[in-house]
Amino acid sequence: MRELKIFLVLVIVLAAVWLLTQNSTPVDVKLFNISYLQKPLYLIILVTFTIGALLGFAYGVSQTYKLKSDIRVLNKERLKLQTEVDQRRVAMLDREDQSELTEKPKKA
Repeated sequence: MRELKIFLVLVIVLAAVWLLTQNSTPVDVKLFNISYLQKPLYLIILVTFTIGALLGFAYGVSQTYKLKSDIRVLNKERLKLQTEVDQRRVAMLDREDQSELTEKPKKA
């Protein structure tokens, strides 16, 4: 499995290097009425990919924290309900014990 991961990373890196070398043509970029003249296309691709990766990572981290918070809330509720079930079970057993003590068999 480790070799497969290394192979996939190597393929991705080689594909990225190939993509960047094939797109070295300077282009004009206009963003929010600000013109960035003659930036290489590979730089634009790299910057947009990096921004997208960071935004995706931030979203993933926020989802992880949200889910952990939900798990904590659900665990608290589960413990509360488990305590209630245990108390009811003990109360039921106590009632059964009391009824057994009051119903003594009669000797004939």
